[in-house]
Amino acid sequence: MMVYGLRRLAFLALTLLLTSLLIFAITQWLPGDVCRVILGREVGEAQLEACRQDLGLDQPAPLRYFNWLADFLGGDWGASYSNHVEVYPLVMERLGNSLRLAGLTLVFWPELAGLRLSGIGSLGLGLSLVGAVSASVGNIVSARNQRHGLPVVQTNALGMAYGALFTLGFALLRDAPLQFDPSPGYVISLFYLAIFGSVIAFGGYLTLLGRIGPDRSGYIAIVFPVVALALSTLFEGLHWSLLSILGVLLVVVGNGLALSRRRQRAEAAAQ
Repeated sequence: MMVYGLRRLAFLALTLLLTSLLIFAITQWLPGDVCRVILGREVGEAQLEACRQDLGLDQPAPLRYFNWLADFLGGDWGASYSNHVEVYPLVMERLGNSLRLAGLTLVFWPELAGLRLSGIGSLGLGLSLVGAVSASVGNIVSARNQRHGLPVVQTNALGMAYGALFTLGFALLRDAPLQFDPSPGYVISLFYLAIFGSVIAFGGYLTLLGRIGPDRSGYIAIVFPVVALALSTLFEGLHWSLLSILGVLLVVVGNGLALSRRRQRAEAAAQ
């Protein structure tokens, strides 16, 4: 297995190298002057020549490619000519998002592999998408409410009341029996869900959302499956597979990359 993995990584590295070489060769055949595109058509020849020297366009093509490859491997990916920011931090931030999605995919791969879109499978997928969109809209609305000075505790209570009334109405429409289990296990679990899992958890999350924004607070949702796996390991005897371990590692690394790059960008903008 290890030999196979190393062989695939070597093949991937070779593929990336050949792809970069091919793209570089194609760009050399494209018509036009890069510096004239950057500086505009009204600039003089002296400015164009200075731009070509600054970008290394006056050097032979093989030398330019090897210089680019050395800079790329060293972390110097240049700056964007459209917004004038470094490319490397932007790529690392988006790489973090990609790693998180890949990690979640590996964690749930057994379920995804067995998913069938016929019948109940398509219904479950549709409800999952609706739930994700609803949660995102709720985050945005909560952030807006807090910007307008609405308190978290009161709006949280109203939201839970609306949710309870909606659930009650749905149950009555379906003519479902309203029952209550007085057993200690049910009462304790209901108390935990109502107080800790709803009032305290949602109050803390919405407060955090108001402080750091819905985009960064959304990273917490990526950690939920990791926490669920940990609880299942403690209380349900879950046996971790290699894919689950790799998926959790990718989620943790992806969160770290995305958050660190955002923090660095915010500090640079503040300066």
